[in-house]
Amino acid sequence: MCPGPAEDGAQPCADDLESTLQLLQQRRADGTVRLVLSGGLDIGTAPQLAGALRALPGQRVEVDLQGVHLLGAAGLGVLATASARLRQSGGELRVVRPRPLAARCLAITHLDGLLAASIPEQPDRGRR
Repeated sequence: MCPGPAEDGAQPCADDLESTLQLLQQRRADGTVRLVLSGGLDIGTAPQLAGALRALPGQRVEVDLQGVHLLGAAGLGVLATASARLRQSGGELRVVRPRPLAARCLAITHLDGLLAASIPEQPDRGRR
């Protein structure tokens, strides 16, 4: 969880927060590999996820983003690249349970369709 405002009222910048990523790998009965992520997925932690995904060629992979509080461009890039690699090797990558902000990032970048993301409908709040 991100810390609250500093004593001077300033909000912490994402660059000021050290991101960590925990990754739990599970195999479901149907053979799908489920990667449950927790923490921040940004330029500092994206290589960890990239390595885990490279080790799963040809697999059906589900990436659970419920525990991801920060999804940066590097994380989005890893998901897109891994999706393409998995498809080329006969596998598939799906993103499931993203938090609302992550779901919005996936939708804005049109990665929700590419990643066969299982994203609940978000009400349109008039933001563009």
